[in-house]
This record gives sequence, C-alpha cells and structure tokens, in this order.
Amino acid sequence: MSNNESALVLFDECTPLFNALGDKERQKIVLLLARNERMSASEIQNSFHLSSSTISHHLKILRELDLVDFEKVGTQRIYYLTINESMRKLKALAEEVLLICDL
Repeated sequence: MSNNESALVLFDECTPLFNALGDKERQKIVLLLARNERMSASEIQNSFHLSSSTISHHLKILRELDLVDFEKVGTQRIYYLTINESMRKLKALAEEVLLICDL
C-alpha cells in the first residue's frame, strides 16, 4: 500500500473523531479536561453557558469515541480524558502526512 493509500485509510478511520471534534463546545470540553484532569459533570457545566442535558449530550459523544470516560464517586460522575485507539490513529495519520510531505 502506498503512503497516499495508507493516509486515505487513516483519514477514513479518523472521520468519527474529526466529526466529534468539529464541534466547538466539544473542543472546549476536551481542553477543559486536559487542563483539569478530572471534573464532575456539574463542574464541566459550570464552565459553560449550556444546559446540563446539552453537556450530557456532548459528553456522551466523547465517551462513545473513548475520548473521555468517567468514574462514579457517590452520586457524581467524574470525567477524565483517555488515550485510545482513535487518538493513536490520528497520530499515525499525522505521521503519514508528514512522511508524504517529506518533513
């Protein structure tokens, strides 16, 4: 398989990740969790001007892609970022594109 073909396969595999991270609010949630490591859903919501159901929707999408996960502590869910296959594919895609560009 050529570098171009390999990159196209990786682009295809990363499409769900691109779609999820194409949303500005989800980008902000990811960056918020990157800075704070672990936050409850209510702490995340307090950082936005969005309803709890909207925050829950965004967190669900991020969880489905294994970008975030949570741990139950009492009645709270404590969210945190995860390193997963999607991020590994994204890194591989970046490396493939750099190889094609001869950088």
